[in-house]
Amino acid sequence: MGRRHSVPLHRSILVRLLATSTLVAVCAVTGTAWPAVKTTTQAIARQQGRSLADDKAVHEELRGFAATHRSWDEVGPLLRQLGTRTGHRVALYTADRRLIAESAPAPLTTDTPASIVDR
Repeated sequence: MGRRHSVPLHRSILVRLLATSTLVAVCAVTGTAWPAVKTTTQAIARQQGRSLADDKAVHEELRGFAATHRSWDEVGPLLRQLGTRTGHRVALYTADRRLIAESAPAPLTTDTPASIVDR
């Protein structure tokens, strides 16, 4: 009987096809995921920039109000205007976290103020 010659594993067509299929799958996943990650990262960066700009504008408006008024008694209309313009709730608290005024009633969602205006 004849001796059967076996093909070494590294020359097997099955192994080559499996390696090629795996490489194509990895490239396809990477090619799809990379643009999604890039787009999401850019969108987050834009949103953070807008949020910081809104916070700065609110801070400056409140500093201007503080410079021209003796108390916060009449700040309500300004807070409502700022809340409408930014699309965010704007609230003014004392240093010990007592509410002075707000643009719209809502629960406080953070323990850290976005801005501090010292009077």
